[in-house]
Amino acid sequence: MAELTALTSSYFFKAFNISSGDVADAIVNIRSELLSRNNPAWTEPSGNLFKSPVDSAGRFFDCLFTRIDQQTLEMRVRDQLAHTVCTRRFQAGTAPWILQVFSGQFHLIVEAVSPGGYANLCAGVLDQSPDAQGGNPVYVYGGGWLTNANSNDGYHTATRVYMYDSQGSSVNDRGTCWGWQVGSACHYNMNGSKIYRPAELNAQYGNNQWRVAGRRYQQLLCSSDLWYGQKVTIPLDSVSGTFMVTCTPTGAGSRLMCRIA
Repeated sequence: MAELTALTSSYFFKAFNISSGDVADAIVNIRSELLSRNNPAWTEPSGNLFKSPVDSAGRFFDCLFTRIDQQTLEMRVRDQLAHTVCTRRFQAGTAPWILQVFSGQFHLIVEAVSPGGYANLCAGVLDQSPDAQGGNPVYVYGGGWLTNANSNDGYHTATRVYMYDSQGSSVNDRGTCWGWQVGSACHYNMNGSKIYRPAELNAQYGNNQWRVAGRRYQQLLCSSDLWYGQKVTIPLDSVSGTFMVTCTPTGAGSRLMCRIA
């Protein structure tokens, strides 16, 4: 079986020590990763606004990062039509804390990890194969731990994200569910070996009709008995990939992994 198209895009991972504790330094490091280390590189059309590479179908998304205060980082996500998909925040722990950046031409996850806790923000476009990429304009997603008023509303899990679909910008349990409990049977085969599932999202296309919108690039769902930060090597066709469990909250018995090698 051929490797999933969603696992053939570029991917990068790097962790930074934010010794100052200030999210302004996080933005500096995000810029370095996206503009200097990513290949193909992102661009910065204006200050702290980062635009993903444009693919052959004209698809992209952009993320605007704003320092609210020393510990609060805000990210606004827009789609290719400049619709605001979401504006979400995280609050980092006290200094020093670790910034983890999972990035690539079609995805971005930014995490703050400290002894006191963890939080993250995410955005990306979806792999729409086997349909033509860009055959449907609903393919940008985004999310994060906190609202733009710094409250944790629970609208951010491995299966719950924002998209701009026929209902406008809205958050829903959009991820295809593979079970509802810790250690879900849907993540194990008969001999007890783990199964890793594509991170597939759904969108509304009018009259409350839900359809598959695509798969998140370089991300998989795993059983929720794997813990944040755990690294797993997974066979991918003729090669293997190393994935790290992100600190995205559990959704429907699943956690979200992102490729790092």
